[in-house]
Amino acid sequence: MDVKFVIGAALVFQFAAAAFALRLIRATRWHTAWILISISAFLIAIRRLITLLRLISNDLSAPPDMTYELVGLGISVFMFAGVAWLAPLFFSISSSEKKMREAVKKIAEEKARSEAIIAAIGNGISIQDNDFKIMYQNQTHKDMAGSHVGEYCYKAYNDREKICERCPVEMSFNDGLIHKTEKCVLPGKKMSHIEITASPLKDSAGKIIAVIEIVRDLTERKHTEELINRLYHQNELILNCAGEGIYGIDLNGNTTFANPAAAKMIGWEPGEIIGKFQHDIMHHSKPDGTPYPREECPIYAAFKDGFVHHVTDEVFWRKDGTSFPVEYISTPLKENDRIVGAVVVFRDVTMRKRLEEELRKHREDLEEIVKERTADMAIGIDLLQIEVREHKQAQEEIINFSRRLETIINSSSDIIILKDKEFRYLVVNEECAKFFNADIKDIIGKTDFSFMAIEAAEACRKSDEDAMKSEKPVHTDECVGRRWLHVVKQRVADSEGNPAGIVAVIRDITERRKMEEELMKAQKLESVGLLAGGIAHDFNNALTGILGNISLAKMLVDPEDKIFKRLTSAERATLRAQKLTHQLLTFAMGGAPIKKIISIAELLEESIDFTLKGSNISCNYSIAKNLWPVEIDEGQINQVISNLAINAQQAMPEGGILKVMAENITADIDNPFLLKGGNYIKISIEDNGIGIPEEQLARIFDPYFTTKQKGSGLGLATTYSIIKNHNGHIMVESKLGIGTIFHIYLPASGKEALAKKDLEEGPIAGNGKILIMDDEADIREAAGEALTFLGYEISLAENGIKTIELYKKAIESRNPFDVVIMDLIIPGGMGGKETVKKLIEIDPHIKAIVSSGYSNDPVIADFEKYGFRDFIIKPYKVEDLGKVLHRVLTGMS
Repeated sequence: MDVKFVIGAALVFQFAAAAFALRLIRATRWHTAWILISISAFLIAIRRLITLLRLISNDLSAPPDMTYELVGLGISVFMFAGVAWLAPLFFSISSSEKKMREAVKKIAEEKARSEAIIAAIGNGISIQDNDFKIMYQNQTHKDMAGSHVGEYCYKAYNDREKICERCPVEMSFNDGLIHKTEKCVLPGKKMSHIEITASPLKDSAGKIIAVIEIVRDLTERKHTEELINRLYHQNELILNCAGEGIYGIDLNGNTTFANPAAAKMIGWEPGEIIGKFQHDIMHHSKPDGTPYPREECPIYAAFKDGFVHHVTDEVFWRKDGTSFPVEYISTPLKENDRIVGAVVVFRDVTMRKRLEEELRKHREDLEEIVKERTADMAIGIDLLQIEVREHKQAQEEIINFSRRLETIINSSSDIIILKDKEFRYLVVNEECAKFFNADIKDIIGKTDFSFMAIEAAEACRKSDEDAMKSEKPVHTDECVGRRWLHVVKQRVADSEGNPAGIVAVIRDITERRKMEEELMKAQKLESVGLLAGGIAHDFNNALTGILGNISLAKMLVDPEDKIFKRLTSAERATLRAQKLTHQLLTFAMGGAPIKKIISIAELLEESIDFTLKGSNISCNYSIAKNLWPVEIDEGQINQVISNLAINAQQAMPEGGILKVMAENITADIDNPFLLKGGNYIKISIEDNGIGIPEEQLARIFDPYFTTKQKGSGLGLATTYSIIKNHNGHIMVESKLGIGTIFHIYLPASGKEALAKKDLEEGPIAGNGKILIMDDEADIREAAGEALTFLGYEISLAENGIKTIELYKKAIESRNPFDVVIMDLIIPGGMGGKETVKKLIEIDPHIKAIVSSGYSNDPVIADFEKYGFRDFIIKPYKVEDLGKVLHRVLTGMS
């Protein structure tokens, strides 16, 4: 006999036994016993079903024991036979009990009907004599107060020794009138509130012989009144808390009430709109601004025709005159089947309108795309839609949804996983399959332990369990090998809200982490740059004092003297230090170049020779003799040439030849480099080094991109920025194993470059009254002595306030200053930029020169914009200062 047949037969008998047990649960009062029997039968049946399914799918490690399964079949048959044998007996007992209950019910109904007739009068009635002794109680009164016939009322009801104060029975004995009173009964009684009516009972002679006391239970009425008050309060709270605007109007259109939300949306206080004509304050105009006649208004139509009116495309108007789109419902308000007004509920649908418009645009775009892509298949699609519309529409929707979902999941670059509550994979996308290096079908049904090391799988299981317990998404960052993953896990609930599994979305954030690291590097470099800028500024101030004193000493010494030569050497060293600080400032601050017209040939040779001095690189220059002059920042272009020479040296570690070429070219308007049409100097620097891979060429000018282990990635980025700031262009050509060549294009200037001998002229003497402002005493004194030597009358100031004070006094004494030289930055005080504004207010024709150790400061680059006539960069020689003063005084600047 086949074991599958045995298990299947046992399964059938178990389910049949369970079905009989379920029927007996409904038919008898033996619920607990039959529930246990039903559960046992179902559990055994489910176990048999699982065993049968695993046997069919060959998922059992060993085949079931036939003897054991035959015994199980016998037990199943026995259980089914027992339940089937007991079922008729219990059905018979159940039928008898049902008939007995019906008979008892009829008897109880007859009894209740009789008692209802006897107790038809609902009030309690008692009769008391003139001694307040109870002579009679009806059953209702006895139910209310207990049976007390023959007892004194005050003793029986209130356990008092004398009559109660303001007793209505006593008052009826006294005046012969009917008296009523309401009374609150003590807690614990059946009634909490009662009404007592005392009516005198007179004999034929008109004498009061007794008083009839009628007691009416007011408890239900009081409770009803309290309930009405609570409902009123609740309704008021609901109106106040509702997010929608709610207001009422009477038949005249006047506002009777409005909740805070309604008042807020139309910009009124709730109390302001009560009694006002609603149509005039908020519904007076249509969306286009034209008047809205009241007779056309759907709000008032509600109490004209008695129907509810729902409107979705109108506007309400605020107190400030602005409007907003609304959806509202106007409902007639009835009282005793008579319409007395209307209630309007409205909401602001501005956001919904916006979303609908966006949805409409997206739908139109999608329809257009569908039309474009399916034009050739339109006929076939129409025929297919007609064929399947009536028979497979629901199935097609499910399939389409499933496919869309699968497409969305598989189109995602994130790993998407759905697990059941046993943490087995139910759904995975293609990214997950790639991650595990397996097919999707091989992943479904398995756990993490099938694909991960034990430690990793246990950690993943712990994370899954935490997500299953949490009501909110669980976010973690995990490092897997060299990749960083951001993992989001969320519990998934079944239809009853119970945990059914988890969904996980895993995103590769390696690049983002790298960007964060690069950002940290940039922030560090920015800090270093700020430090370098500060150092360069302070160093320039120190160099200014040194260079000024050297220049002054040179003027006091015979040029043939040996000391003069030493001073000249010291001056050159100071100027080289000046170039270093200029490079520091360029690195620290960038900024606009400070341009002057020069011939670039000499700068080109000096920069490369200085950079490669002492190296194993030889240079081969090919520079045209008639090179046009260029207008450039000498320091920044020197940095560009040095950067390219350093790169060439590093590309030729075994030595080599560096070719440097410069020539004049004319660029057309439609040139490939997007240069403006005109004359340019083309500089080419070529090495025969290792070269740059082709795939990296497009990125070598990106900040922080470098192929060197210790490189910062800023050299070529800075070079690119400087050339662009000079309205030029830089490009690169390279081949691996052959070498690299950089081409630089700089705009030629139409002006003549100053000859070197002109630049090296001695100091220019002059006369005039000069005011020098600088926070450094050494700089003030050195500059003052030098200018005094050149023939000028000098005054000194340490900050802006002192400068303004001296300038005002000079004007008042009719002996004004001819020129003011101001330091741009005064730590802790008013610097040149602020001071010159104040001085211009005093003297619009002031001649001011700005001085700064920050050569890249925007004020230096565009000094005239800030009110200065010229500038001078620290450190400066006396000759330079004299020339600047001469230009300003003679109007040549």
